[in-house]
Amino acid sequence: MFKFATGQDWLLMVLGSIFAVANGASIPAFSVLFGETANAFALSDPDKVLEEMEKLAMWFGIIGALAALASYVMFAGWMIAGDRQALEFRK
Repeated sequence: MFKFATGQDWLLMVLGSIFAVANGASIPAFSVLFGETANAFALSDPDKVLEEMEKLAMWFGIIGALAALASYVMFAGWMIAGDRQALEFRK
């Protein structure tokens, strides 16, 4: 089926693959943040705990937003490339 792919299709598939790796990298990043959250609870000063939790909450939001963007680009790239190739295949 890849013999029907144009240069634009290849670009979409490569971008989709790169963003798939980025999306997959979000899982270990969340695991590290969860570990840091557990470590923050071990702090003795409540103000330090709150400060650390605010920082971690910001990172959770950033990584979550980046994972959502990566997931969208991944699926969009592969779906558009697949649709374009299927249309060419049926001609």
